[in-house]
Amino acid sequence: MNKSYVMWNNKGGVGKSTITFHVASVYAEKNSERDVVVINMCPQANSSSMLMGGGKHSEEKLQELISKDEPQSIVGYITEATLQYSSMRENIGTIEEIQLSQPSEPLKMVDDEGEM
Repeated sequence: MNKSYVMWNNKGGVGKSTITFHVASVYAEKNSERDVVVINMCPQANSSSMLMGGGKHSEEKLQELISKDEPQSIVGYITEATLQYSSMRENIGTIEEIQLSQPSEPLKMVDDEGEM
């Protein structure tokens, strides 16, 4: 049977990362036959840093992950998703622009090869 635990609080500085680290570590120690997955959704990545050993090495590794071309962390994913959404919105235009530029002929549905 799988177990899930969620640590959530909107306020910063209440110990979410520290509690997450300790709960995951103790659970892993007591259940060595089980895989333990920690999903760190915090852009500061404090839980990830602790689980990677903390200190300068983990900070350097996190910076490396954040800096990759493809998202490798929640910060990278959110940044990529935000940029894609912004780009998509710029290309769509506003409803008024779309309504003003309606074609004079009815639209025809075509597939990827241009066939009707």
